[in-house]
Amino acid sequence: MASQGRKVKALFYIDAELYEQFRKAVTLRYQGYRWGAYSRAVEEAIRQWLAETTPDYEEKVISKERNDSKVVQVYGQVKRYLLQNYYVDLRPGDRVPLGHLREAIMAVRGVHEVTVRRWLRAFHEVGLIRPAGTSVWELQE
Repeated sequence: MASQGRKVKALFYIDAELYEQFRKAVTLRYQGYRWGAYSRAVEEAIRQWLAETTPDYEEKVISKERNDSKVVQVYGQVKRYLLQNYYVDLRPGDRVPLGHLREAIMAVRGVHEVTVRRWLRAFHEVGLIRPAGTSVWELQE
């Protein structure tokens, strides 16, 4: 979802308690600290704030960035594989067994275990899927 363009370093002063809440929320969302997690969370918050407060802010900009990303493209390939092999339809909120997702990722990106884990993590971080149980994922898009 984040733009692949130029980045800038920004310095802000915010309430200390709010900052601690933010750190905890980011750690929970990304299941521990990940490089760039704070930046992604701040960018997401700024985009949401702009969408809510600026009447002429175009949601299309966010959609285009997200649709053009490699993660979203691979996710589309995975969904096509699932539709061809297991499902008649897949909609947001549908639940898919981890085994089906793993098989689909292996079919379109490679069979190495690290590859499968990385793509699952990428889909989750972008917000395309979320865990819905020990071996079930819920589609968000």
